[in-house]
Order: sequence, then structure tokens, then C-alpha cells
Amino acid sequence: MKFALRDDDACYFTAPGELERVYRDVWDRVPVCLATVPFAIGYERAGIPRAHWTSGEAFPLERNGELVSALHGWLANRRVTVALHGYTHTIYWYCPAVKGVAKWEIINQAWVQAPRITTVSELVSYQAGE
Repeated sequence: MKFALRDDDACYFTAPGELERVYRDVWDRVPVCLATVPFAIGYERAGIPRAHWTSGEAFPLERNGELVSALHGWLANRRVTVALHGYTHTIYWYCPAVKGVAKWEIINQAWVQAPRITTVSELVSYQAGE
């Protein structure tokens, strides 16, 4: 049996010790994919100080030196792989069922209205202007 293990939202606010506590019995047998957010803007979540939930400030992952160092070691030891999980983690979906419309916040904070997008290929086609 093959499977993948993915952990979302590793970011500036992530404490390496917490990842070690959770995965220490796993990642020597199965690498964990850490889906990272490189410029996390705070949101309501355990581990993010309440003062940053609505501050709008972006926190570069690289400013968490302890996490960066740990990531280098875990990658070298093949304990983790790293994937990109958004950019700032500030995408907000709003899908009114009656109108079938999706709105989302793009990185530049501009609002876009588009036909409801349900697949990756629909998103690619929409972004390409097809």
C-alpha cells in the first residue's frame, strides 16, 4: 500500500519542536510533506498569537531561523518534503449557492468575480482567459 502524509500550514509561527513531537515516530519510515506558507498573514488558529489574527502583517518563514535550520536538517535526512501551500494563507472563498459565483482575494488584494470554479483545469482555463 502506498500513501502520502501531508501536514498543512507550516509557516513563521510553526515551532520545530511541535513537528518533532508529532512526527518523531513516523518520519524515519515515511517522509512527511510539509505544505508551507512562505509569507503567513495571521489568522485565527492555535499557535498564532491573537494579536496577529487580524493585523494583516505578513511574516516571512525565513525569519523563523529555528524552523529554517530544522527544515534543512529534516530535508537532508529525508524526513520531510516541502510543498507550497498558498502564499499568505489569505484566500477567502464566498460561494452563494443561488448565484453560483465564487469570489476570492488575490495576492494583490483585488477582488475578482468569476464563474464558479470546481476543478484545477477550470481554474487554469479561467486564468488563461479562455
